[in-house]
Amino acid sequence: RIITRQSGRPDASASLEGGGFDTFRATAATSGTVGNWHWGGVTERLTSDNFNGQCTASGAIVENDDYERSSATAAGGWRNSQGAALQGNVQYGTDERGSPGPFGSDPGGTYGGIDTVARGVNDRWLMSASGAVPIGRARLTAETTHSRLDSEFASQFGDSESYSRRTTARVQADATLAQGFETSAGAEFLGERAGGTFITATGNVLVPVERGVAGFFGEGRWSYGGRLFVAAGVRIDRITRQPLDGDADAFAPRPPFPSDTVVSANPKVSAAWFLGATDGNYTKVRGSAGTGIRPPDAFEIAYTDNPSLAPERSKSFDAGVEQALFDGRGLAEATVFFNNYDDLIIATGSFSGASQYRTDNISNARA
Repeated sequence: RIITRQSGRPDASASLEGGGFDTFRATAATSGTVGNWHWGGVTERLTSDNFNGQCTASGAIVENDDYERSSATAAGGWRNSQGAALQGNVQYGTDERGSPGPFGSDPGGTYGGIDTVARGVNDRWLMSASGAVPIGRARLTAETTHSRLDSEFASQFGDSESYSRRTTARVQADATLAQGFETSAGAEFLGERAGGTFITATGNVLVPVERGVAGFFGEGRWSYGGRLFVAAGVRIDRITRQPLDGDADAFAPRPPFPSDTVVSANPKVSAAWFLGATDGNYTKVRGSAGTGIRPPDAFEIAYTDNPSLAPERSKSFDAGVEQALFDGRGLAEATVFFNNYDDLIIATGSFSGASQYRTDNISNARA
C-alpha cells in the first residue's frame, strides 16, 4: 500500500521528451498544502508513430501502427490536527492504438498485408471520495469509488464495443480496546454492470451482466512486550449474480442463467515472535494461514455456458525465520509457503467436456 506525499509547500513541474519512432511525451504536475488543505494533480500526453512509414520484408509500407495516450489526475482534501479528514480524487485516461497485423514477427517476409482498419479506443474514469473522523479511542473511515470503462474496436469484420461500471462503498472502524489490543471491523459493498456487442440474448438483443458483493470483516491484533504479535480475522462475503438471459444463436450457445448467491467465510491468522534482540541483532519466527475467494467477474460470467460457474478459492500457509546480523546491517531469511487454488477460471479450448472457447472452472493449482 503506497500513499503519496500530501504535504509541503506548493510546487509545480513539467517535462518534455522526444525519441525514436516519432515518440513524444509531455507531463505537468502540481502539489502543495495551504493550511489544512492539500492538493495534487498530474497530466500526461504520449504519442508514437511506432513502425509507421517503415518497409516490411515483403516490401509493404507499415501503416496504422501509431499509439497515443492522454491522462489526468486531480486530488484534493482537508484534514485537521485531531485526525478528521476529507479526500476526493478524479482520474481520467484515454488511449488509441492501431493494429496493423503481425508484420513485426515476419522475418521471412511471408506475410504481405497491412491491416489499415483495425483500431481500438479505451476511455477510463475513476472517481473516489473518502472521509475519516476520530471518536474517542476509535477512528471511523468511509470511502466510495466509481469506475467506468468504455472500449470501441473497429475491424474489417465490423465495429464492436464493450463497457463496465463498478461502484464500491466501504466503512471501517479501528479501535484500541486495551493496552496492546487493537481491533478493526467494517463492511464493503460492490456492484458491477458490464456489457458489449458480443454479450447478447437470443435474437441478438444486448443484455447486461450484473453482479454484487457484500462483505463483512473483523480483525483483532494483540501484542505483548514488543516481542509477540498475533492477528486473527475473518471476512464473510455474500456474492450475488442477477439472472442472465440465454443466447441460442451464439457461436457457442449459452443457456439462461438463474440468479445465484454464494456465502463464504474466509479466516486468516498470523503471528510473529522475537526470540531475542541484542545490539541490533534479533531472531524472529513468523507464520500465517488463511483462505480466500475470488468470484467470477462480469466478463467471465458473460463468456461461459456453465450456469454453475463457481468462484475461485484458495488456501495458503507460510512460515519463516529471520536473523539480523552485524548489528542489524545484515539479514538472513528463510521462508516456506504452500498455496492451493481450486476452481480456477480460465478460457478453455476444445477440452473434452469443457465449455468450447468459453470460461470455466477447469483448473486447480498448487504453488
